[in-house]
Amino acid sequence: MFRSLATQKLYKEGSTTCDDSDCFNTTGLYKSLETIKFGFIEDEKQKKRDSMLESTCDDDLSQKEFIYEGILGILDQVKGFKEFCGLRLELNFQHTAETAFSRPIQNVEDESIYSSHYSSDEFSEVQSEVEVQSEEYSDEQHSFMEKQQQVIQSKLDRKLDFTMVNSEFESYEEVDPLRRNVLSLLVLLGLAVGQEGTIKINQNSRFMVDKHGRSTIFHGVNVVYKVDPYIPIEDKFEPQLSLNDKDIDDLVSWGFNLVRLGVMWESVERAPGVYDYGYLKKVNDLINKLGAKGIYTLVDGHQDVLARSLCGEGIPTFHIPFESLNHTCPGTIIPWIADIFGACKSISDYGFRYDSNGWPLIEDCTKHGFPIYYTAPETVHAFQKLYDNIDGLQDKFMAFWDVVAEAFADNQYVIGYDPLNEPFPSNYYLDPMLILSPGKFDREKLQPLYKRAFDIYQKHDSSKIMYYEAAEFPDEVGVAGGFVFNLGFTEAPGGSDKVGVQVLNDHSYCCQLSADMCSTGEPPLSSAQQCLAWHKKRIGTRAQDAERYKVPLIITEFGACTGSDACVQEINAVTDTCDQNLVGWAYWEFKKYKDVTTTAGSSSEGFYDDDGTLQTKKVKALARTYPKAVQGVPIGLRFDTTSGNFGFEYVHDMNITAPTVIYHSAEFYYSSGLDIQVTDANDVSIPQSSMTVLVNNNSANHIQILIEDPTYHGKAIKVQITPKSKTFIQ
Repeated sequence: MFRSLATQKLYKEGSTTCDDSDCFNTTGLYKSLETIKFGFIEDEKQKKRDSMLESTCDDDLSQKEFIYEGILGILDQVKGFKEFCGLRLELNFQHTAETAFSRPIQNVEDESIYSSHYSSDEFSEVQSEVEVQSEEYSDEQHSFMEKQQQVIQSKLDRKLDFTMVNSEFESYEEVDPLRRNVLSLLVLLGLAVGQEGTIKINQNSRFMVDKHGRSTIFHGVNVVYKVDPYIPIEDKFEPQLSLNDKDIDDLVSWGFNLVRLGVMWESVERAPGVYDYGYLKKVNDLINKLGAKGIYTLVDGHQDVLARSLCGEGIPTFHIPFESLNHTCPGTIIPWIADIFGACKSISDYGFRYDSNGWPLIEDCTKHGFPIYYTAPETVHAFQKLYDNIDGLQDKFMAFWDVVAEAFADNQYVIGYDPLNEPFPSNYYLDPMLILSPGKFDREKLQPLYKRAFDIYQKHDSSKIMYYEAAEFPDEVGVAGGFVFNLGFTEAPGGSDKVGVQVLNDHSYCCQLSADMCSTGEPPLSSAQQCLAWHKKRIGTRAQDAERYKVPLIITEFGACTGSDACVQEINAVTDTCDQNLVGWAYWEFKKYKDVTTTAGSSSEGFYDDDGTLQTKKVKALARTYPKAVQGVPIGLRFDTTSGNFGFEYVHDMNITAPTVIYHSAEFYYSSGLDIQVTDANDVSIPQSSMTVLVNNNSANHIQILIEDPTYHGKAIKVQITPKSKTFIQ
């Protein structure tokens, strides 16, 4: 079990100067703030504060350093720091695991006793449990805990009534300002920083929302391991292959709250009708590990060029035997034109060497840009089999999704499924209009396929969302500056009556603009303005489509670039455009993970070079300030990666009682601290009596803003964050 605790951290500042030689002298003592709500008047608070501070100045505790998570602590004002006994006292909020000694808190916070009142008699059992559990601690810790129990007993003797965090309270106006601030603080302390619970869709705002109803924006990365064992290394760090505890902690510190995780058909069905449930359990365990750190998972039915036998990955090759596929292009005019441009070339004609499975060697496949293999007659025919259910291939595809959807049905951290990555139109050699008429392929081939997949997802868990993709071509055509056409679906593929569990899902790469745009592996700096115009056109058009289908939009692939300045420019172009359209995104890709279909050659599109060096420029560009969860509906968002300045507007909703949570990177943008301004639409500051603002320590990188004054319900709220120019604590 995890719970949010507020702690006070003592920092040594110069020499210790006190009236007594027994002044507390240590670099790290943590005590929890109140986890329950008291209506103390100010002098009572001060007495308790003095009592606790006096008990810490003890010879037996000098030079000691340990953590104590007690039941009761000290409530104090939430501001940067204060002086005490020659030490700088900084308020420090952190998410901490429950320990043996803190376990009695569970007795107090059980849902069955919410809104109850307690006296000293009712706490005797809790105090006894504390005494029993304290036997395992050292003499010094015993001394400290005995003093803490004296404080607890002092509070119990006063028989102070208190109310639990989730209780019903008087109206805002009826609560005195001091108590109101305490209650607001403790509501924040009781919540994790970020989204919580099953992700749903608010059909009115078209935003994804968490269990509190807060609008949610995702910043994520792709993790798609394209060859056996199809899952990252978890027991150690490896620059290109792992997703271990360190990796997950790094992702959290850089602001990511989503992983688009590849779970390919070929990784699950290892022989006809034989499914690898052991693999699915490993994936489920990884998803839970990510979720415990606040990272959700989008399960991605990934494919590129459909199968390993075609220089790609995705479908088990035993379902599309190479000898069963066309090796010449059927039709007349289209094959003739394709042949002129070097397309319509059989996989057999590339001169590949083959492995023991009869698959082309990956090192041979990567000598050519993988998009050319989409034009091979074998690939076109294989896609046609999938869309038209030739040889029952679509039925087998649905059987795969049936197994996967059942495996993850009860996992709250799985936000949904991406049924088919980057679907390619087919068979355009037989029906040229599939590529000459944008939208036709979406409507005639993808829409019925997605409807079948959607029904399977709903069968197992009606809360799971389908993140459906349209054709990469011809809905977008990279000539003459690029053309982006509206999609051809007649409605959201799962049905217009089910838009509450569907999201439009698209990718945006400047490499699509021309065959030589990424000849070096990424768009050059000289094409920055051209690329920015492309992303604005593409993402802007897809935002229009999402509005027409009454669903949210997310961009789940972009980037795929190295750690250069050109890569930073490409990242900024996409993420700035996403901010303008209020949509989330996922960068391709966190690490190499044996990517057999890459345009980067031997370079790394991930966060690390092969020697383990972090591509700092890339990570900084991605670690953007943004609102992860919003107490209302976002209406404006922008972040400047050069200055670190952040601006955000939303319409406040009093019906949402959880705070707005904003991620910020102290590592990259706010190393000296930050300034926050919260105002109304007319730039009039929101008074402190109407809101509570908490800035977490640097390791947590989150700001929480809770507005409880009904005056602001339905009103626009503006948040401005700017870096400080000097160090907060010297």
